[in-house]
Amino acid sequence: MPCELKRVEQLQEKLQSCGLNGHVTQKMKFEGHLVCTVAVSGSTKKQNSFVDLILVDPEVLNIQW
Repeated sequence: MPCELKRVEQLQEKLQSCGLNGHVTQKMKFEGHLVCTVAVSGSTKKQNSFVDLILVDPEVLNIQW
């Protein structure tokens, strides 16, 4: 399995673990990094939990919502 696909699956697993629904709407490479755009639905509290969870990943450089 390519690294990018594995990372996207990990992202989706983290969304689900926070009780959110989401799907990747765009994937691309930028300066050697995988950049994903994800459509997410769920409460603000759950989204904040997801942000806290994802930011501890050293490979995550930026998140905007």
